Amino acid sequence: MLNETIISICMLAIRQFKDHLPLDGLTHVKRIRKDEHGNYAIIVCLRKHLSDISELAMQEWIKNQPISWEYLGNLYIVQVAATSALTRKQFEVASKYWPISFYEDKRISTAIEGKLFNQEVIQNIYNNMDIAISTALENSMFKIGAVMVDPESNKVLAKASDGRSRNVDSSLLKHAVMTCIDDIGKMHVAVENTNNSSKLPNEESNNQRGYLCTGYDLYVTKEPCVMCAMALVHSRIKRVFYAVEDKEYGALGSRYKIHVHEGLNHHFEVFKNIYRDRCLQLQ
Repeated sequence: MLNETIISICMLAIRQFKDHLPLDGLTHVKRIRKDEHGNYAIIVCLRKHLSDISELAMQEWIKNQPISWEYLGNLYIVQVAATSALTRKQFEVASKYWPISFYEDKRISTAIEGKLFNQEVIQNIYNNMDIAISTALENSMFKIGAVMVDPESNKVLAKASDGRSRNVDSSLLKHAVMTCIDDIGKMHVAVENTNNSSKLPNEESNNQRGYLCTGYDLYVTKEPCVMCAMALVHSRIKRVFYAVEDKEYGALGSRYKIHVHEGLNHHFEVFKNIYRDRCLQLQ
């Protein structure tokens, strides 16, 4: 059969498969591949679409689908990458199973290679987490500390320990992160109420955009909860660095990933495990 005819048949089959047997959640997976011998293979459907995965049952199931099969061969099961590749190395591994689409994120690749921050920035990160740890010790009940920093100058703008008490309902909202954001808000109000030239770092641009924490970094000893994570979204935080994950309530990687939620209009970077062992001792 001429190569042009084979390609035409494959393209027709792919169009039919896309309409009747979509690959839900696998948009990164290519529907067709060509091997080193020039043979084509097409993904028909997801394995979960079949209640019985025996070849006979699969053939019978396929016959009942609105597809033309006269030029297609036997069916078989293949493995494909469950998620899209973020780095070239992941792409190369995934492609050994089945071809996928790939758009490299240079920043993620650089981070995985350990080249995202220079030594000066790395030292600043550890120093700021040191401050968060010291701040956490100010509360004997919930030892959690948060520090807001302007990364352009590495200046500490606000810091707070967790203000909750087990027996006082009025303190339930006094999480370290919430208090830190609230203190930034008070600082902005104070600046706006003065007539002198004293301003916060980035204060001019923040006022223009109307957000409290635009361009700022937050350091916190424990992973923020949903409430705190949403407050960080609304205040337009730039980055969050935390030490210990919270498997029960954590909203920045453990239980939820609010910082990259597709339904929100602001996303930010999160880095974890900075001084993790030290902060575990605070629990």
